[in-house]
Amino acid sequence: MLTEYRLKTRELHGNKDDAPERSSDQAPILLRGGLKEVEVEDLLAALPPRPTADALVLRCLDSGEASLILMHPPTFKDEYEQFWRNPAAASRAWLSLLFGILACAVWIEHSMNPEIGEAKPPDVFNCYREQCALALISSNCTTPGRYKVEAALMYLGNEYLQSNGLKTEISILVGIVSRLAIMMGYHRDSRIYPQLSPFEGEMRRRMWLILSTIDYFVSWQAGLPTVIPKDIGDTTPPRILLDEDFGPTTEVLPPSRSEAHTPSNITYSVALERILSVANGIAKSSEAQISPERTLHLKKQLDAVWSQVPSYLKPSAAYATDGNDGIHILTLEMTYQRARCTLHRQYLAPQHDIPPYKDFRLECVNAARRVLECQTELFQGILSQPQYRHQAWFGISRSICDCMTAAMVICLEIVSCVKKNEPLAREFSTELIGTLKTSYHCWKSCPRPSPETVKAADILARMLRLMGCCGVESGEFPKAFLPTANANVQHAPLLNQTSPSLEEPINSSFGQQIPDLETYTNFSAFDMINFVSLPLLKKTTPLILVAIRTLTINISRTCGIRRCST
Repeated sequence: MLTEYRLKTRELHGNKDDAPERSSDQAPILLRGGLKEVEVEDLLAALPPRPTADALVLRCLDSGEASLILMHPPTFKDEYEQFWRNPAAASRAWLSLLFGILACAVWIEHSMNPEIGEAKPPDVFNCYREQCALALISSNCTTPGRYKVEAALMYLGNEYLQSNGLKTEISILVGIVSRLAIMMGYHRDSRIYPQLSPFEGEMRRRMWLILSTIDYFVSWQAGLPTVIPKDIGDTTPPRILLDEDFGPTTEVLPPSRSEAHTPSNITYSVALERILSVANGIAKSSEAQISPERTLHLKKQLDAVWSQVPSYLKPSAAYATDGNDGIHILTLEMTYQRARCTLHRQYLAPQHDIPPYKDFRLECVNAARRVLECQTELFQGILSQPQYRHQAWFGISRSICDCMTAAMVICLEIVSCVKKNEPLAREFSTELIGTLKTSYHCWKSCPRPSPETVKAADILARMLRLMGCCGVESGEFPKAFLPTANANVQHAPLLNQTSPSLEEPINSSFGQQIPDLETYTNFSAFDMINFVSLPLLKKTTPLILVAIRTLTINISRTCGIRRCST
């Protein structure tokens, strides 16, 4: 295990140990060091005027963002009114929570403004984010205390919003927040703490649910193990309750509402955490070869949690009309389909193209296609509407991760189809290339491009151009990536090959001859395709192999993956 994670922290080529440093304004504030404690008076002076603060607080609490179930809006609104009656009496932890809410509201307003064409957050967002961190530090966040976990989670969410690419720093923050939560007993069910009110106990369950979900998401994106140990506690899932069902004065919690008939952010969050829990187990199991029997067992587990998802959170003909529900539906399905890809990826190898392995192979490919279809529906149907763009706290970056995994699966299947050179395989390959093209145009036409979406589009463009597909654009393409004159031209009609042939050998972007593909079997930031099939495909079309290799390296660079020298 240690070797595997060391591989993920080394350069793909060479043995450099120093990563490019990020500018200080990009790094999480809590990790910069040198920050001084601030007095309550300084924090109060940094607040906006009351009318502005009122509007921002309402904007955040009424946004419908699923991650904000860690807040009980009616209760916070009451506390907010009390705060303005005597601001000097507020604790630093509560002020940290307030600044976190203000920052989140600014992000939402920024995201929904159709006149703004860039994803970079405004300066006022960074100002409130910094005040949130300073207040949290000044509250001595390493010791238990009221509002500290809530404030830390809000700060964590805001840092996630402004982060791009690799999420290793966010993973470190998850470790800090989770340690604080465990130290305060959030991992244990609140029924064992008689001093807690029913309301406090239920809110603790919600916060632990959100923290666990964030841990799963970030571990996938950063290529690191989850921070929270498995089976560390016994916290039960929160009840399906609406805000009006309970409050600080509740003496006995009402029974949980029916999941099947209560559309809410709680229902969605519980369903998502269940799927992620099984998906995380699948990812750990897939680090080694999985027997067919074990594959079937894990498949049953995954299908079981998927069957528990309420029908209104599954795809249907009507879901696209509601943006909020549509985002939840697509997020759940992409998470489920991504787990299917991970579970069945080892059966992409050509020797598994026979029963019963062929069914597993088709499971993987069909799941990958569905991931990219969900991406198209998400970006072109929902996020193209400004009023829904803010619903992306833990959505856009993770969907990019899922889509890159799916693209690699489809790329490997295209290799297999080309090798078969059969009419049905050729037709299927054409369909798969069409799926990749659609995905590319989706990233390319993103209404508000970010560094991550731009890079995703460029990766797919390079892959498609290397396969000879027209109608895609990318940066200047090195001649070394183009096919040689003696490439397997018998496959050109299938791939619509249009790239010019060169007399020089195929080289890498580093000017080196492409080595055996076994060299590239040990890296995967998102627990991507483990490339079990590549050593078996060395004699296939060089053009496609270069495409796969280029895509792989670019994905890895995008995520900051490094490789140790051998």
